[in-house]
Amino acid sequence: MKKFSILILTTLILIAGIPFHPWASAHTQDFTLINESGFDLYELYVSSTFSDDWEEDILADDILMDGDQITVTIDEEGVTLYDILIVDDIGNEFYWEEFNLDEISTIRIYCQDDEIWAEWN
Repeated sequence: MKKFSILILTTLILIAGIPFHPWASAHTQDFTLINESGFDLYELYVSSTFSDDWEEDILADDILMDGDQITVTIDEEGVTLYDILIVDDIGNEFYWEEFNLDEISTIRIYCQDDEIWAEWN
Protein backbone atom coordinates (compact mmCIF):
# COMPACT_ATOMS: atom_id res chain seq x y z
CA MET A 1 0.00 0.00 0.00
CA LYS A 2 2.89 2.37 0.79
CA LYS A 3 4.43 1.87 -2.69
CA PHE A 4 1.05 2.49 -4.29
CA SER A 5 0.54 5.73 -2.30
CA ILE A 6 4.01 7.02 -3.25
CA LEU A 7 3.34 6.19 -6.91
CA ILE A 8 0.02 8.06 -6.84
CA LEU A 9 1.60 11.08 -5.10
CA THR A 10 4.49 11.17 -7.58
CA THR A 11 2.09 10.91 -10.51
CA LEU A 12 -0.07 13.73 -9.15
CA ILE A 13 2.97 15.97 -8.63
CA LEU A 14 4.14 15.34 -12.20
CA ILE A 15 0.69 15.94 -13.64
CA ALA A 16 0.19 19.12 -11.62
CA GLY A 17 3.57 20.39 -12.73
CA ILE A 18 4.76 21.02 -9.21
CA PRO A 19 8.53 20.71 -9.06
CA PHE A 20 9.76 18.62 -6.18
CA HIS A 21 13.48 19.00 -6.94
CA PRO A 22 15.35 22.30 -7.09
CA TRP A 23 16.64 21.50 -10.58
CA ALA A 24 13.08 20.96 -11.82
CA SER A 25 12.13 24.61 -11.33
CA ALA A 26 12.03 27.13 -14.19
CA HIS A 27 15.30 28.43 -15.60
CA THR A 28 15.34 32.22 -15.41
CA GLN A 29 18.05 34.59 -16.50
CA ASP A 30 18.12 38.21 -15.33
CA PHE A 31 20.28 41.01 -16.63
CA THR A 32 20.30 44.76 -16.27
CA LEU A 33 20.53 46.88 -19.41
CA ILE A 34 21.98 50.33 -18.70
CA ASN A 35 21.49 53.00 -21.35
CA GLU A 36 24.53 55.27 -21.42
CA SER A 37 24.25 55.92 -25.15
CA GLY A 38 23.35 59.60 -25.09
CA PHE A 39 19.97 58.86 -26.71
CA ASP A 40 16.68 57.35 -25.63
CA LEU A 41 15.69 53.78 -26.54
CA TYR A 42 12.18 53.33 -27.88
CA GLU A 43 12.28 49.58 -28.52
CA LEU A 44 14.17 46.69 -26.94
CA TYR A 45 14.12 43.11 -28.16
CA VAL A 46 15.82 40.07 -26.65
CA SER A 47 15.51 36.74 -28.43
CA SER A 48 17.29 33.44 -28.61
CA THR A 49 20.29 33.51 -30.93
CA PHE A 50 18.71 30.56 -32.73
CA SER A 51 15.36 32.29 -33.32
CA ASP A 52 14.38 33.87 -36.63
CA ASP A 53 12.04 36.31 -34.84
CA TRP A 54 12.80 39.20 -32.49
CA GLU A 55 9.74 38.36 -30.37
CA GLU A 56 7.92 41.26 -28.66
CA ASP A 57 9.21 44.71 -27.72
CA ILE A 58 10.15 44.50 -24.04
CA LEU A 59 9.67 48.25 -23.54
CA ALA A 60 6.16 48.15 -25.08
CA ASP A 61 4.95 51.75 -24.63
CA ASP A 62 7.82 52.78 -22.33
CA ILE A 63 11.01 54.61 -23.24
CA LEU A 64 14.40 53.78 -21.74
CA MET A 65 15.83 57.24 -21.30
CA ASP A 66 19.55 57.94 -21.50
CA GLY A 67 21.01 57.23 -18.06
CA ASP A 68 18.20 54.86 -17.09
CA GLN A 69 18.30 51.10 -16.69
CA ILE A 70 15.93 48.17 -16.94
CA THR A 71 16.10 44.68 -15.48
CA VAL A 72 15.10 42.04 -18.01
CA THR A 73 14.04 38.56 -16.93
CA ILE A 74 14.11 35.76 -19.47
CA ASP A 75 12.30 32.53 -18.63
CA GLU A 76 13.13 30.13 -21.44
CA GLU A 77 14.24 26.59 -20.67
CA GLY A 78 17.42 25.32 -22.33
CA VAL A 79 18.51 28.63 -23.92
CA THR A 80 21.60 30.55 -22.85
CA LEU A 81 22.59 32.58 -25.94
CA TYR A 82 20.56 35.67 -26.78
CA ASP A 83 20.68 38.52 -29.28
CA ILE A 84 19.68 42.07 -28.34
CA LEU A 85 18.20 44.73 -30.62
CA ILE A 86 17.64 48.36 -29.64
CA VAL A 87 15.83 51.04 -31.64
CA ASP A 88 16.18 54.80 -31.18
CA ASP A 89 13.59 57.55 -31.67
CA ILE A 90 14.08 57.79 -35.46
CA GLY A 91 14.09 54.04 -36.08
CA ASN A 92 17.83 53.34 -36.20
CA GLU A 93 18.46 49.73 -35.20
CA PHE A 94 21.53 48.40 -33.40
CA TYR A 95 22.04 44.81 -32.38
CA TRP A 96 24.49 42.48 -30.70
CA GLU A 97 24.63 38.71 -30.97
CA GLU A 98 25.28 35.75 -28.70
CA PHE A 99 25.15 37.14 -25.19
CA ASN A 100 25.49 34.21 -22.77
CA LEU A 101 22.96 35.28 -20.16
CA ASP A 102 24.05 32.52 -17.79
CA GLU A 103 27.33 34.45 -17.41
CA ILE A 104 26.24 38.08 -17.90
CA SER A 105 24.41 40.22 -15.35
CA THR A 106 24.92 43.73 -16.74
CA ILE A 107 24.99 45.14 -20.27
CA ARG A 108 25.85 48.80 -20.87
CA ILE A 109 25.12 50.57 -24.15
CA TYR A 110 27.47 53.42 -25.14
CA CYS A 111 27.76 55.85 -28.03
CA GLN A 112 30.57 58.22 -28.87
CA ASP A 113 31.31 59.93 -32.20
CA ASP A 114 28.43 58.01 -33.82
CA GLU A 115 29.93 54.67 -32.76
CA ILE A 116 27.59 52.42 -30.75
CA TRP A 117 28.94 49.58 -28.62
CA ALA A 118 28.05 47.43 -25.65
CA GLU A 119 30.11 46.28 -22.69
CA TRP A 120 29.05 43.53 -20.32
CA ASN A 121 30.02 41.60 -17.22
